Amino acid sequence: MKLAIASSNGATIQRHFGRTKDYVVVTVEDGRDVAREVRPVESPAQLVEVGGHGPGQFESRMRTMIASVKDCDVLVAGGMGYPMVDAIEQAGLDVILTNERLVDDIVASYLAGTLEHEPELAHEPCH
Repeated sequence: MKLAIASSNGATIQRHFGRTKDYVVVTVEDGRDVAREVRPVESPAQLVEVGGHGPGQFESRMRTMIASVKDCDVLVAGGMGYPMVDAIEQAGLDVILTNERLVDDIVASYLAGTLEHEPELAHEPCH
């Protein structure tokens, strides 16, 4: 099972999912953290080109944002718009939104079964 944590520096969670630069991907086996890697968001230049929320742009942005973690089971972020939550869930990943800041704390809480989804961190899309 793989846990992807939205980040921009490999150590702390990205509070605004749309600004994610990389993911810390944690492989979990038998309830333990057995491997970690940092993966960049696929094609960061495309994010700049896409930019908005017009017809077709959201779908392109969603594909770009999750391309690097489509093999993961869970995506953890600090907050994101409702449409992105829905799109990620439709892509087959569970979404956990949290106020936890440090990647190490998030992993420890997840492994302990105490990382709670905070649905109030989902919001209307930013324009």
